[in-house]
Amino acid sequence: MAYTSSYLLYFSTVLKTKGVPVLNADQWRRFQNISAIEYHIKRIHDMGLKHSLFSELQKEEAKLKKLVKGLPPEALFEEMLTLSQA
Repeated sequence: MAYTSSYLLYFSTVLKTKGVPVLNADQWRRFQNISAIEYHIKRIHDMGLKHSLFSELQKEEAKLKKLVKGLPPEALFEEMLTLSQA
């Protein structure tokens, strides 16, 4: 089963349609971390889930879960914009 990187896809669409978002340093770092982690998860899936990669996958998925706090991409992006304006 192929991994669908929903946050990476959404962020890419936002960048293409609206340009670079105005985020404070913390939210920009969060934006970049989410993108990097999702890319890493996708690469692990693309290589095939081998036993040796399972613990790495679990670590990356836990990091992503903590960063996105269960929010869908659109709500997460709005939260990041709001936190940047505070």
